[in-house]
Amino acid sequence: MRSFCSVVMLFLVGLASSTNSEAAGETRSSDSDAHATDSDDQRRRDYVFVSLGDSITSAFNTRFLGSTANKRYSWSTGNSSKVKSHYSRLKSILNHRIRTYNLARNGAHAVDIVDQYKKVADKRIDYLTLLVGANDLCEWSSDHTADLLRLAIDLRYVVSRAISNNKKIKIVMPAVPDMYHLYREGRERCQFKWDFFAACPRLLSSASNEIRRQRFVEQLRDVNKLLRKVAEDYPANIKHIDKVYNFKFTKDHISSIDCFHPSVRGQNELAKITWLHGWMFD
Repeated sequence: MRSFCSVVMLFLVGLASSTNSEAAGETRSSDSDAHATDSDDQRRRDYVFVSLGDSITSAFNTRFLGSTANKRYSWSTGNSSKVKSHYSRLKSILNHRIRTYNLARNGAHAVDIVDQYKKVADKRIDYLTLLVGANDLCEWSSDHTADLLRLAIDLRYVVSRAISNNKKIKIVMPAVPDMYHLYREGRERCQFKWDFFAACPRLLSSASNEIRRQRFVEQLRDVNKLLRKVAEDYPANIKHIDKVYNFKFTKDHISSIDCFHPSVRGQNELAKITWLHGWMFD
């Protein structure tokens, strides 16, 4: 019992640390930024890479419980050798210094990406990854018409302004993963953790039922249709990656900490899929 309580305390401390740093507007840059200067000449040469979204992109619980140190394993801006992220791939082919801003936050909803974007709105962003929608889905009611409209407004606000600031910006907008597949994959071994962490109760709680889960699946499909439509409206700037939804991950792709977020292997697979079906710089 004492060891169990210790785990709970570590989790809460990690959450507090993450929340405090983000409340202060802190951004986590990759190692390439450690010695970057702020001179005008340097800024003109820098390639600006921004990541917006939720806990998938912040790599929450990927390897360490509740720690912001997980960001180095992010599929997007991660700089760990264990994950061949978009950052590492871009670094190998570009002749520019890359400045990364991973503003993704655990628990973020679509409305939160507006605030995330405002922190970098003064920058001429060259590359943007945007993965959001899972947390919205987990809290929607059975009637999601208004929620879907709000999601569309928030997404279009961000992408339209980012494109306005740089007509050549490249945006990667993956589909929300098949979370019902997560339920089927983990229901025999993950139920305790899902209930303990209150992970997406509509779908994963032991108190939920199949009617609610199938309604969730319908709404998930509607969200991904919306993401696809937004991308189709900006074909020169946005790539929507349907393959993320279609990928059937296994237990090795799921965090052993909470049975909900991607593991290191899961982050690596997400990076691979979104790169190969994205802009394919190489």
